Amino acid sequence: MSLYIPYTFFMVLGLIVLVAALLLIKRRRAARYILIAALPVLLLIQCYFWNAEFNLYAKSYLFASRSYQCEYADEQSGLSIPLPRRTVILGREDGCSPFYFTYVDASQFKSFYDKELARLKEGGDIVNYRCDEREDRYAARYKEYAVDTPGGSQVTIAYRQDAGGRFISIDMNPGG
Repeated sequence: MSLYIPYTFFMVLGLIVLVAALLLIKRRRAARYILIAALPVLLLIQCYFWNAEFNLYAKSYLFASRSYQCEYADEQSGLSIPLPRRTVILGREDGCSPFYFTYVDASQFKSFYDKELARLKEGGDIVNYRCDEREDRYAARYKEYAVDTPGGSQVTIAYRQDAGGRFISIDMNPGG
């Protein structure tokens, strides 16, 4: 978010330079078409930077996260957990950020992980998995998968839907 202010400043400065350059051009008709095209592009980019809902919506199509893989956890380095379509990371890409925003509903989440975890189990990447539902002390309902890895650790893949949206969190609990 801190980079959005300089981006906005340079974009407005660029728009001012563009308008000034277009005013100096003799061919007014071409200048008007360039300005007509530049303003919506500027507005879309500003919406992307400043509107969180639009930002997540655009990222879910353009830059969706495909899988979760934490490079810092020793045992988990070989395990890549697939993510449903249109799922966007919330946090930094270079860390083990296990929080995601998604556009899939609870039934799509369940069918996706039933299929993907069965595939991982057949391939020997995981030992076992089970699906549970739970409620926390704030009455938030979670649909969870507990996944047992060959090294004895357990990975929890949780889905939660509330007024703020639909979220997926992935947590690795070392064991063994």
